[in-house]
Amino acid sequence: MTAKSQLTCFLPLPCFPRSTWPPTITSLTFRFVPSDSLGSVWSRLHRRLPGVTEVRFQDTDFHSLRHINMLEGARRLTDLHIDKREPLTVAISWWRLYAIHRLGHLPLERINGANVTALERDRSKTLFAPVVKALTAVR
Repeated sequence: MTAKSQLTCFLPLPCFPRSTWPPTITSLTFRFVPSDSLGSVWSRLHRRLPGVTEVRFQDTDFHSLRHINMLEGARRLTDLHIDKREPLTVAISWWRLYAIHRLGHLPLERINGANVTALERDRSKTLFAPVVKALTAVR
């Protein structure tokens, strides 16, 4: 087993000059990055660092499910950690099921350290598949 290479992003962004980003980074941690800035930052980072398998958000003011939507572009995400003190995790009890459904195309194994189970995958499909169907029918 190889050691994980980690990149931690604080304010101001970007964390490092582009030329110093090693392509072997497997873990990203965002701390004190405003949630509204994360979308543009994430879109750049996940393309430049395709080997990322773990993403952590701490003190980023996650307050909307759209912040989970931005992670769809990841390729190999297996571990997602959103700090339990974030407004999203406190206010919306079913955010985990939403994340499982929205990131269902990824090899997601763990959220906040707990394994994603087959039962959770089934429940997320039951809850959100009709919503997705209705939204795509409107377009």
